[in-house]
Amino acid sequence: DSSFYNIPLALRLEGNLNQDVLIQSLEEICDRHEALRTNFITVDGVATQVIQTETPWTVTIVDLQPLSSSEQEIASQELTQNQAIQPFDLARDPLIRANLVILSETEHILLVCMHHIVSDGWSMGVFLQELTDLYNAYIQNQPSSLKPLPIQYGDYTLWQKQWLQGDILQRQLEYWQKQLADTPALLSLPTDRPRPAVQSFAGAHLPFTLSWELSQKLSQLTQEQGVTLFMTLLTAFDVLLYRYTEQEDILIGTPIANRNRSELEGLIGFFVNTLVLRTDLSGNPSFNELLI
Repeated sequence: DSSFYNIPLALRLEGNLNQDVLIQSLEEICDRHEALRTNFITVDGVATQVIQTETPWTVTIVDLQPLSSSEQEIASQELTQNQAIQPFDLARDPLIRANLVILSETEHILLVCMHHIVSDGWSMGVFLQELTDLYNAYIQNQPSSLKPLPIQYGDYTLWQKQWLQGDILQRQLEYWQKQLADTPALLSLPTDRPRPAVQSFAGAHLPFTLSWELSQKLSQLTQEQGVTLFMTLLTAFDVLLYRYTEQEDILIGTPIANRNRSELEGLIGFFVNTLVLRTDLSGNPSFNELLI
């Protein structure tokens, strides 16, 4: 019942908007993807998926037209924040919710929030593309242009369950036990205040952009070494952490899309997997040695 795993999305829509068509498009997406109609309950101590035949949810319409521009800005920010931090009840609530904020006849904000248990970053891209395609089709009184989905998320979970057992499960466990043996407990960053005894999850993020010149140099280095940009940036991050901590054994967690079959590319659901990447910086290696 926390909001740590909420995935909020805010879209500012400019121009004339047909609310009925927008809602029809959202409902069609929920009909297409079983994950968005799924709840999670515990049966005899085992987590169980329950797929609803219909999604008992509605798009909440919030009309801010009577307010001034400054009041609209404050009210819409509060709505966006509240939408993002409101917890889901996994057993009872629809795990997607939406608010349509009306600022004027030609300006709206669509607020969508999904729980991470039924979605991930890739899924949000699928959601946006399908919403665009469906709205453009329905507004012209045309049928949906989306092809039927070949499988549903439940099929994927069944594949995973059938595959990850027996010898395969044992080999996977042994591999990661070997990879993560004797790892340092914590990364001793020189922070300006001590690490709390209990993790609070109170944090923030600092967005920034790289200059065009630096981006070009990174791309050139990546091409020269025959690696990916991810590998180049990961190596740079490893080196940065080493310089801050002088710790030669660096472990970094990174998410991967985990959609290794073409049937999974168009699905909304939780597929992402977090991998631990361990880097040995002992022996004073050069940057290129670490990179390749």
